[in-house]
Amino acid sequence: MKNLYALLLLTGSIFFAVKPFAQPSVTYDSLITGLSAPVEVVNAADGSNRLFIVQQDGVIRVYDAANGGLQAAPFLNISSTVTYGGERGLLSAAFHPAYEVNGYFFVYYNNLGGDVTIARYHANGLSNVAEAGSGVVFLTIPKPFDNHNGGHLQFAKDSTLFFATGDGGSGNDPFNNAQDSTSLLGKMIRIDVSNFTTPPYYTIPTSNPFYNTPNFDKRIWARGLRNPYRWSFDRLTGDMWIGDVGQGAKEEVNFRSAASAGGENYGWRCYEGSIRTPGIDAATCNPLNYFPPLFDYNNPASGSSSVVGGYVYRGTEYPFFVGYYIAADVYSGNIYLVKQNDNGSFPLPTVRTGLQNFVVGFGEGEDGTLYAVSQATNVVYKVVASIITLPVTLSSFTGKKIANANELRWITASEQNTAKFILEFSDDGNRYVTAGEVIASGNNGGTSYSFTHAVTSSTALFYRLRIVERDGSSSYSSIVKINGKENGYQVYPTIVRHGKLYINTNRIINSIQVVTSNGNLVFQKNTFTGAGLQTIQLPSLAKGMYVVRIIGKEIASEKIVID
Repeated sequence: MKNLYALLLLTGSIFFAVKPFAQPSVTYDSLITGLSAPVEVVNAADGSNRLFIVQQDGVIRVYDAANGGLQAAPFLNISSTVTYGGERGLLSAAFHPAYEVNGYFFVYYNNLGGDVTIARYHANGLSNVAEAGSGVVFLTIPKPFDNHNGGHLQFAKDSTLFFATGDGGSGNDPFNNAQDSTSLLGKMIRIDVSNFTTPPYYTIPTSNPFYNTPNFDKRIWARGLRNPYRWSFDRLTGDMWIGDVGQGAKEEVNFRSAASAGGENYGWRCYEGSIRTPGIDAATCNPLNYFPPLFDYNNPASGSSSVVGGYVYRGTEYPFFVGYYIAADVYSGNIYLVKQNDNGSFPLPTVRTGLQNFVVGFGEGEDGTLYAVSQATNVVYKVVASIITLPVTLSSFTGKKIANANELRWITASEQNTAKFILEFSDDGNRYVTAGEVIASGNNGGTSYSFTHAVTSSTALFYRLRIVERDGSSSYSSIVKINGKENGYQVYPTIVRHGKLYINTNRIINSIQVVTSNGNLVFQKNTFTGAGLQTIQLPSLAKGMYVVRIIGKEIASEKIVID
């Protein structure tokens, strides 16, 4: 099957017969009631399978399914030291990876002065009540305004503690905190909290990206964030997903691979999502090392207007849901589902509508079960996944280059309730934009379609179909690549995140070289098994633009980006 796929890809067309598309659907099942302003669900990874519900009013509750459910006594009550109201309050908790041994957990809250505060507490063994007097504050970050407090703590696989702060509040980040290298506001921060005995009870990892950079706070891992209220690590891969609340135009989700050494700049206040921030002078606002969002969506005056980052599902109850990332919007209740492709690229997210609104946080159980918390109902919900079958059978999807245009054709074997087909294209196989749309015929016996996309450049383009049903659900076809200039070779992905590069060709390859943009050779491979699909494992290379030289009877070159 792989060889057939490789052969078809070489022609610039992919033919496939597909049964009705299966996509995950998500609903929320009520699990825990009797709460007050819940914001987050966490687990202690201590084998107890308990859930700890963080309440914005300064209280942490314990849900112990094996021992009566929601416990009457709070696990922790620090309401007397927390400013609660609006966006402020107790916002997050994280248990040390060795909590089962050392009993330490950490909280993130606004103190009575409104400052962001990180503190450590202690609990004995499997007790459902922590030691109230054990609190030690080890980091306080003053804020100029009430809003944009950030608010999530999480440990990485190496046991360092990460937390994300907002830009300090107001509009357009008036003090430019998110870009200020000396400010801890608008940042992703990384510290080591394994020092349990000596103030300040934490150290700064020397591997932090700005540890040796003058005029930078060494604790900064990444910058350019506006209000990263909820973010997470993928528990399997260590990849980071950040939901960053926008201002008035865009809501964004950022993705960084676990292989990242940090130092990313997510663009605020110069960028809001994928666009230049309205009202900010682009000529004077050019963030260094800018990384655009994985995806964003519009923030209209009403409806969707506050993204809540979620988690990648790694549980066992729903195998078809494994690997999907879920995020939500507070006001609309919409959820966004996206799963990374095998080649490291990402499709656009699938959007589901009509779910519970005012979901302000997600969480994981020890077994990978996902939970959502809503302040509209003050309920913790279990995230339940099911398979939905979209009623369309796509027999083929092909593409070819014609004069000054690319022609796409597809055939459906059957259609039921299909509304339209949206043609999307990309120049890197990762970020897609709309080329146009075709209204579905509604013919149960199937229909042949075509679409012509006018192009003026010689750049290779990737195409896919977004198949939209009448109920608003959608799915994607496989991807067609049409070369702008035929050279007999196809190199993908063009943005390389996991070190693997693929080359499809019907020609004999003698050598493959990877060179920097200024011509320095950094990699060469000379042994190949003939024509066909070639898999190249690249060495660890610095991020940036490179040129792949394919040397055979002739020499061809393709650009790639190491991310």
